[in-house]
Amino acid sequence: MRFKNIIFDFGNVLSVFNADRLLELCTPAYHEAMKKAIFHDWDALDDGTITYEDYIGQTLCMSDRKDWEAIRMFFDRWYLALEDIEEVQAWVHELKREGYHLYILSNAPVIFEENVHVYPIVKEFDGAVYSGSIQLSKPDKAIYHYLLDKYQLKAEECFFIDDKPRNVEAARQCGIEAMVYHQNLKKNKKAILV
Repeated sequence: MRFKNIIFDFGNVLSVFNADRLLELCTPAYHEAMKKAIFHDWDALDDGTITYEDYIGQTLCMSDRKDWEAIRMFFDRWYLALEDIEEVQAWVHELKREGYHLYILSNAPVIFEENVHVYPIVKEFDGAVYSGSIQLSKPDKAIYHYLLDKYQLKAEECFFIDDKPRNVEAARQCGIEAMVYHQNLKKNKKAILV
């Protein structure tokens, strides 16, 4: 077994992170201006450089008062509403049974990390690193080294799966074999068995 550790991104690998779908699930009605305000600087949330409350405040300041209730509803719910990518989650269970060590490496706000236990799949993982709480995010190579150091992993024994090519490339630059997941699970499975 060449790889001992399989590392997964969360959004759009384990579960769907789609702005329109989350708005649909979490607010009674939304429109493009509301969407633009809500996601005006989401990277800052992922990076942990702004508090959740301050980000919500910024969003409200950018929005029409009549939308405030719907916006607050979104911020109260989105992190509980990601839908499973069932084929990948089924594979996670298989990998666990086969003896692989499993980790999550995700760009995600602190509020998501604090509530991630609502997703049953996380029980299968041996460890996780989320960007917001450590103020490091992909594709910064420092976050990959942080994961390796935290769990005492050897880069050459790890395989990383992410939906963004730039994050996959950064992992490779750290000596971690990696592949983009884009509804191509058969290719991902085959790559791990090489």
